[in-house]
Amino acid sequence: VLVIALIDPGIDQKVNKLTCKKKEVSLFENLDDKEYELSPKIVQLSHDYSDWDIFNNDFDKAAVSIILTHLNLKEVSIFLKNLTMPIFESGIDSFFAFWDPVVLSALVGNEYDRTNYYHGCIFNDEQKNLFLNPFVTWCYWDRINQLQFILEESKSVDITEKLIISEKQEELILLATLPDTIIYYLNLNNKFLLESFESKIEIYDFVCECILLFEKLMIDNLRDK
Repeated sequence: VLVIALIDPGIDQKVNKLTCKKKEVSLFENLDDKEYELSPKIVQLSHDYSDWDIFNNDFDKAAVSIILTHLNLKEVSIFLKNLTMPIFESGIDSFFAFWDPVVLSALVGNEYDRTNYYHGCIFNDEQKNLFLNPFVTWCYWDRINQLQFILEESKSVDITEKLIISEKQEELILLATLPDTIIYYLNLNNKFLLESFESKIEIYDFVCECILLFEKLMIDNLRDK
């Protein structure tokens, strides 16, 4: 079984420490040095856990997840690179950041992760199988730094098959990430509004409560919120 870390320095550049002297592959291609440094990567880890103490380092745990698979590193990289460019039925041309824990949990419907605003399962069974079949386990840290496990019976799969995402599913992905989007713009433009909160999870819970209130008031425009 191959053990890999999927890291996103775009969330926290400190996760680049995980790549030191290890086999790594970027999920994006044709990058300059700066772009490569910030790109999401898969990093091969040891089987004996000798290098797993790196996860005790101080970085945003949303920037890393751990995958166990029977594929080799090249096959995993082909498969995950393919997932970054699905077919969106709406016609948009965009990278798909499926590794973000908020998105990942919503896509596969992790019933044990109750730290997010959206608790459903966006993928249908066919999409879920395509997405997870190559893996034995996919682990990520939730908002309160608890390790969550997505378990799957590893099966053979066409690693080049394209994932197709409907317009309705696009809307659900946006809904799942709505609280984080609001928090991002508050931090960007009105950071003083968040100064009274003691932790990120307090901010997130408050924003989720506000969204529910907005829905009751029939406010559905992000600018209005």
